[in-house]
Amino acid sequence: MLLSKFSLLLMSLILTSTSFANFTEKECLDSSFELKVTHKDKRTFGLAKVSLSIVKEKCELTVKHDKFKFVKNEWKVDVCREPVHIKSGVKGVEVLKKIGPCPNKKSADFCDALKSIKEVVQDDGLIFAPGEKENISTDHGKIYCSYQLLKGYLDNDRIYSRYAQPKKVIQEVMIEKEAPSSEGTPEPFEGGPAVDPTPPESKGQTGSF
Repeated sequence: MLLSKFSLLLMSLILTSTSFANFTEKECLDSSFELKVTHKDKRTFGLAKVSLSIVKEKCELTVKHDKFKFVKNEWKVDVCREPVHIKSGVKGVEVLKKIGPCPNKKSADFCDALKSIKEVVQDDGLIFAPGEKENISTDHGKIYCSYQLLKGYLDNDRIYSRYAQPKKVIQEVMIEKEAPSSEGTPEPFEGGPAVDPTPPESKGQTGSF
């Protein structure tokens, strides 16, 4: 009887820790999914709907935003491709290349698109999507994953890579001349997964969400 209760408690703890576990940056980057979040617009007394859809295929994200049926926007972003740019347009494709940090006159169209993408993902995605942001199997988690990648690429110029390998990092040891240390040079340890645009055999480094 005691063993049975212990087993149930252990299983409950495992399920709880799994459901609230944070996903890694690599899990987010490697994932593929398709989702749509819809809500009623209060300015039309609920008669019109606003919808946000995101299609993610590994590095490529397609963000579609429909408002009042006649206002449609679509953007495609490949977070693993240089240079930093946005493909914009529903019927045709316009390439918007980033030239320096936003806002600036040289890449005004890019900066306007970036602002629009962030606003619709935040206001019509993160606010309305059901589920927990820590769980990538929920709509909220998928949108949070997409938002982090878009922000890292478009805002911070991070070129992601699904194939870059961990980099060896060696800790430095300060040795005083008057009292030399008896300890030897420490062994190198593994760093985090890389996100630079190098091929599989190259080395790189990055943080996590």
